Amino acid sequence: RMSDALQRAESFNVDIINYSRDGRPYWVSINCNPMRDADGALQGFMAVQSDITPSKLDAERLSASKRRLKAVIESMDIGTWEWNVQTGEVVYNERWAQIMGRTLQEISPTTSTTWLKYIHPDDVPASNALMLRHFAGETPFFDTRRRMLHRDGHWVWVHERGRVVSWTEDGKPLLMYGTHTDITEQHDAAMAFLASETRLRALFELSPV
Repeated sequence: RMSDALQRAESFNVDIINYSRDGRPYWVSINCNPMRDADGALQGFMAVQSDITPSKLDAERLSASKRRLKAVIESMDIGTWEWNVQTGEVVYNERWAQIMGRTLQEISPTTSTTWLKYIHPDDVPASNALMLRHFAGETPFFDTRRRMLHRDGHWVWVHERGRVVSWTEDGKPLLMYGTHTDITEQHDAAMAFLASETRLRALFELSPV
């Protein structure tokens, strides 16, 4: 604490709220350093105060924006992932694992190869090709549909969509954010419709004119 640092005659930095004469609150950053004589005896303190209200307000707005985005994502029942392409570190939210009947604890630790444990082998080549196209700047988003293995043993269809949001100085992908949505019901419904349409077409072709 600031009082402890003063008693020990140590340097410290602290952000506090001040109030103007009209009662308006504002943030200041105080950097305080002890002043000593040639023998090292404490003579006092020198403090520099800076108005950091704009940066504090920006941080508060960013925090509020993140909270709103988190609430929206949770209400939409969407899995999310954040990938550091260069280090291989990946952060998934709980819903990403739940779509496959799993928990984050169960799939941890997570890396860029975690999804390979659950994706259908036949979907890997197309998924990798689409990712490389996005990295090359040929597509604005990485966008694919693939099968993921549910804990119960069946395949879940997911819609995976992501985008590189920052690049290294030499033009390599750095940070990428994406979503992971369960589309099994929509996929099964579409397949049932196509199968029904195919059967009807066959009946018409076999029926005498």
